Amino acid sequence: MQFIKIVRKYLLNFKTLLVLVVLIIAVLGYFFLKNNYLKQDFETLSRYTVVRKTLQEEKVFSGNVSAERVSLARFAFSGTIASIAVSEGDKVVKGQVLASLDRQELEKDLKKYLNYYLKTRWDFDQKKEDYQDFEVWGIPEKEKNEIKRIVEKAQFDLDNSVLDVEIKNLALQKSVLKSPIDGIVTRIDQPIAGVYVTPTQAEFEIVDENSLIFEVLVEQDQVVDLALNETGTVILDSFPDKEIPAEVFYISFSPVDTSTGVLYKVKARFLKQDLLPYLRLGMTGELKIFGKRADSVLVVPVSFIETEKDKDYVYLLANSKPTKVAVQTGLEVEGEVEIKSGLKEGDILVLPSLK
Repeated sequence: MQFIKIVRKYLLNFKTLLVLVVLIIAVLGYFFLKNNYLKQDFETLSRYTVVRKTLQEEKVFSGNVSAERVSLARFAFSGTIASIAVSEGDKVVKGQVLASLDRQELEKDLKKYLNYYLKTRWDFDQKKEDYQDFEVWGIPEKEKNEIKRIVEKAQFDLDNSVLDVEIKNLALQKSVLKSPIDGIVTRIDQPIAGVYVTPTQAEFEIVDENSLIFEVLVEQDQVVDLALNETGTVILDSFPDKEIPAEVFYISFSPVDTSTGVLYKVKARFLKQDLLPYLRLGMTGELKIFGKRADSVLVVPVSFIETEKDKDYVYLLANSKPTKVAVQTGLEVEGEVEIKSGLKEGDILVLPSLK
């Protein structure tokens, strides 16, 4: 029995020792592999082989699809909606009826003022007939002037009566709301007939689907680098694989009122129409404006450039020894810089900190 206890104790100690040995080997192996990988990564990151490629400046701005031609149609005066002729999403043409107000009161008003006109016309004709020969009556000049004023006043009354009829007829015409442009009805504030509305309570929004544009807000330090007629591409979130050519045609002079800082509105028109039927207002995406371009030039990361007294240098690895070489740099884009002279393709550089 005592022998068995000794064996068990020995086995437990052996297992514990074995576990400790395995753990130590695992930890040492981990640190060895980690240091080896870090060393490899460091060597990879600290060296660079000069390559030839194309550099292209890109200014990227987030925005959304908007429209250049948007119209808000509304009645000129308050009234009860008699009928609504369209629904949201309908296509309309310029001059098409959208809705109409109740015309009964307007028609009666027009009839009443037509009666006023007829009465005024008869009064005018009567006065002209009564005084048609007053110039040869041989009466004093004072009385002639008085008769002349009576006739002129009758003429004024008649003219005003004509204007009243025209105004009432115009109001009757304006009780029918028509679309001012071709487009799609995107909003109807009050789609139910029989409701009394003011002009601002019954707006109809019409958007010309052929005038879609891409609109962005640009910060003040970036807008100075933009110019009219600059070209680029629009990539929409809804069509991530499609690059739509675009051109800047509007840069606002005054900033947009926002709480996020000083921003300026920039608009770009689509240069290709094939995607327009699939676009919708508010679709988000990015506008990329192309700037300077350098084709097939030698390129190195900016981190490998050292500047001293307004001159640029790199450390060229020759015969396993870094050598300081002066270079002429050019276009810089997103951490990469063009090398105009001083290097050739395939040269190996090291970081300035490792010289």
